[in-house]
Amino acid sequence: MRLLLIHTAGGEGSVALGDTALAQAIVATEALPGRTSSERLVPAVRRLMEASGFRLSELAAVVVVYGPGSFTGVRVGVSAAKGLSEAGGVPLVAVSRLALLAAAVDGAGEAVHAVLDAGRGEFYYGEYVRQRCLREALMAREDVIAAAASGVVVVCEEKVAEALAELRPKVLEEPSAADALPLALERIVAGEFDDAMTLDANYLRRTDAEIFAKPALPRAAKPRVGGAADLAEVVALERRVVEAPHWAEAEYGAIVGGGAAGAVRRGLFVAETDEGLLGFAVGKVILSAADGVGELESVAVDAAGRRRGVGRSLCEAVIGWCREQGAVEMELEVRAGSSGAIALYEGLGFGVVGRRGGYYREPDEDAVLMQLKLAGIK
Repeated sequence: MRLLLIHTAGGEGSVALGDTALAQAIVATEALPGRTSSERLVPAVRRLMEASGFRLSELAAVVVVYGPGSFTGVRVGVSAAKGLSEAGGVPLVAVSRLALLAAAVDGAGEAVHAVLDAGRGEFYYGEYVRQRCLREALMAREDVIAAAASGVVVVCEEKVAEALAELRPKVLEEPSAADALPLALERIVAGEFDDAMTLDANYLRRTDAEIFAKPALPRAAKPRVGGAADLAEVVALERRVVEAPHWAEAEYGAIVGGGAAGAVRRGLFVAETDEGLLGFAVGKVILSAADGVGELESVAVDAAGRRRGVGRSLCEAVIGWCREQGAVEMELEVRAGSSGAIALYEGLGFGVVGRRGGYYREPDEDAVLMQLKLAGIK
């Protein structure tokens, strides 16, 4: 299976030829330095194909990285790919630049958040789980911070890495056209091709109405104490959130049915809007003759609530409750790879105090132990 791959959406463009019949599937590549794609793309394609003995009509597909990125670069790449596809009568496969970046890391079942610079203080954002796209959007910095609170954050631009430093992103080289081969092969095997007549560039830009109106995203209501009436929604939400600890419904029932009394006290807090439950958190306090110790046992936020500060407000509710119950310090455990969650907890005042090897399962991962002193916190 022979393929032509084109990527002109980034800072530097590239072209590649692939042949899956060979042990080394990438046969040839050529970089298009700087922003020279409009002049060099077609000559580079012709040069590579002639040198490698490829014929347009023999290709299994033309593959193009169709954005988001440079408007000019994206347009040039998409236009050339569509023209070549139609001229050779071969299928067309369009691959997102965000998907390409996300595929460069192993999320081990966690969400992978790919982020690119969109200019004007905004970012192209994509969320993926096991290379399946959950969403792609244009976001402001604060929205990216909230959306990527858990999982792996990956970038390929130093400017973006600096802007999102609190998320501790993994910084990679910009993926090239050759890197699109595995994603393209999955699409081809599944028979999922794009229509050259209707394919448009993946700009991810907002409409004029969105740009000028800038409607405010509704925020979740202030967290409240959860009750028996919330249990069905709490359990349903928990099952949707991969990183949440999955407890039996009876466990939550015990919390709301008398968990706030005695030496060991537990509290359930929920955040909701008219749309329904957006998140919940569970706190625990163990009282002794000396001092009480609180624990943030669980925080789970639905995808619809991850751009609204829901996780932070739930954490703050649990911290306040633990203090009221007599705790003088708090503890929590978090997956070592959850850089966004760790950044959130550090922003709340928690500090890293240790590590527990192999604590988590599915996937196996260490736990980072964090602690917060409540004395003096208002």
